[in-house]
Amino acid sequence: MFKSPPNSPDDSGTPETEPRKGHLFIVAPDVNIEALLANASEDLLSISAIAANLADDVDGSSRCVALALNRMADGVHLLVERALDHLESPELLAFLFQKDEPAVI
Repeated sequence: MFKSPPNSPDDSGTPETEPRKGHLFIVAPDVNIEALLANASEDLLSISAIAANLADDVDGSSRCVALALNRMADGVHLLVERALDHLESPELLAFLFQKDEPAVI
């Protein structure tokens, strides 16, 4: 059975979604800010854990790089957690909603 791709024209002849203009992935525009920040927080914890494990397995400059990545991920995780703590603040909401474009990866 043949299934049409997600961006193929529907019965009206128009695409179901707008083209992604060269981007492979986009963040769904209907996902709320709290969910985005929570997922970013979890991803940063994963990156930190991977870097810490790597640091245990290597020596020399590679260990320094892995530890630096671990520290950077931890720092950014703290920033994301602070943003989650202040999600209701008017200043943050004004900043987050100044653009109407979906985030692109």
